[in-house]
Amino acid sequence: MHKFLPKKEQIVELLIITIILFFWGGGWGSPFVGPSNFIDEGQFGAWINHMNYGEHLFKDIFIVYGPLSVYPLFILGKLFGPSIFMIREYLALGAVPGFVSLYLISNKLSFTRKIRYLLYLVFLLLPILSMRQGMFMLGLYLLLSSLEKGFLYRFFAGVAIIASLLVSQEYGIFLIILYLIRSFFELLKIKKNVAYIASVGLGIWVAFGLFALFALRDGWLFEYVRDTIDVISSFSGQNVPN
Repeated sequence: MHKFLPKKEQIVELLIITIILFFWGGGWGSPFVGPSNFIDEGQFGAWINHMNYGEHLFKDIFIVYGPLSVYPLFILGKLFGPSIFMIREYLALGAVPGFVSLYLISNKLSFTRKIRYLLYLVFLLLPILSMRQGMFMLGLYLLLSSLEKGFLYRFFAGVAIIASLLVSQEYGIFLIILYLIRSFFELLKIKKNVAYIASVGLGIWVAFGLFALFALRDGWLFEYVRDTIDVISSFSGQNVPN
């Protein structure tokens, strides 16, 4: 059995990380001070501005990320007013799922507390953990550990895969491929784990189905599929102008 910290200590540890990200921002820079980075803040701000004028993601605005990277910012802008500070905080706190994953992985591998804190420090100092990587790490952890878990855990592993897809197409598609490969090998076994395949698959289909209904109602589902194919086939990983 792997040792886990008491529940209260787990919450406190991750809460401290969240507070550090809120005020300091990690390796990406503080949301409170520093010059504007128009590669990130300007790009996201432009997308939000287009949406405020009634334009739609993918249909009227070309973006290289998934809709969950931008749409929540649009909603937050409606609630609190768009600002560079809001964009910076959103991008900084987007790393929280990555630190949750880092905590879970370090416990799964029985890392000592010192090693875990060292990992936290490295990921806080270097600009290598954003929402895209964080959601991927969480989805990957849940998928790889779901084989020995129950229905709800497996179901939410499928949901996490789609969440990763809707943040970053490349990472999400990689997780879907990984799920399909694992399912294939499960079917080759004499004692087939159909329950695992069905549970994770149900989470994937329910999560993507809800998103598809929303995007279809908003009028940009087919454009999302078209642009996703472009992103992963034409210029994946390259910075492109809006």
